Amino acid sequence: MSAHSLSVIEQLDPHSLDDHYDLDFEFADQRITVDLNFDHKTIDPKRLEMVKNFMTQIEAFDKINKDRIKQDYADDTCDTVDIYIQYFIEDNDKGDIGKYVNLESKELNIKQQLVDKFRLVRVGFYPNNITHFATFDYTISIELSDDIVVIFTNQIGDMDYMTLES
Repeated sequence: MSAHSLSVIEQLDPHSLDDHYDLDFEFADQRITVDLNFDHKTIDPKRLEMVKNFMTQIEAFDKINKDRIKQDYADDTCDTVDIYIQYFIEDNDKGDIGKYVNLESKELNIKQQLVDKFRLVRVGFYPNNITHFATFDYTISIELSDDIVVIFTNQIGDMDYMTLES
């Protein structure tokens, strides 16, 4: 997390908020978007501090969430990641898919390889919401798919649920 992004949080006046703020920053050699969404014009300063603290842990949450994505794919009772990957394969030609996987691999099928290609593209914060405090949006390629896997977490990063959105 960049120091600039954290300084934006520090500069917010908890007694005079807009309903939405957008930040772009570098994360793990890529650009991601962070947005802050407020239900009211004011908020308890402790809630803003929670956002700031959470933001300092995005890298750790990203690793946890990527494990959650792998677990969802491996679990026969879950289908969010499998459906995303199926759409990704159906909507793109082999040449485009080949930019992300080894099409000739005999050890891992294309779907298994794609599970490892998810990347974080957005984190949304909803400080007024305890259950859905943060959302993490993942995709394999924003250029090749409008679909995203979204992970909803509480203020300490525990997952509430995972879903597929377009």
